[in-house]
Amino acid sequence: MKRLWFAALFMAVCASLCIGEQLYIKDFVEKTSLHIEYAELYLRESDSERLKKETDEIKRIWDKRNNTLLMLTRHNELDALGEEIRILGTQKDGVNDSLEKIKALIYIFYENQSISFANIL
Repeated sequence: MKRLWFAALFMAVCASLCIGEQLYIKDFVEKTSLHIEYAELYLRESDSERLKKETDEIKRIWDKRNNTLLMLTRHNELDALGEEIRILGTQKDGVNDSLEKIKALIYIFYENQSISFANIL
């Protein structure tokens, strides 16, 4: 009987960790995507001050969450995303391209990390 309780407790801990991971990743994706949308808006409006603020916020979010995300997933999935975020805003002409790449990489990352039948197989 003790083994059953241990197994049930272990499964509950594992389920909690999975749910926590999914919520953490979802929060990261939503916050980053929101700031990307604002940055694209300010880029279209040619508001360089607000654009700089949003790109700095994207970098801040990445710096804050990078280590935890690396614990939750394989490093090669985040390398391209991290590199693109690091160069964001360093080039005047390539900001739109960088934002588009970051948006695509975040979508791919989220899809790869989400719980789905295809990811389980």
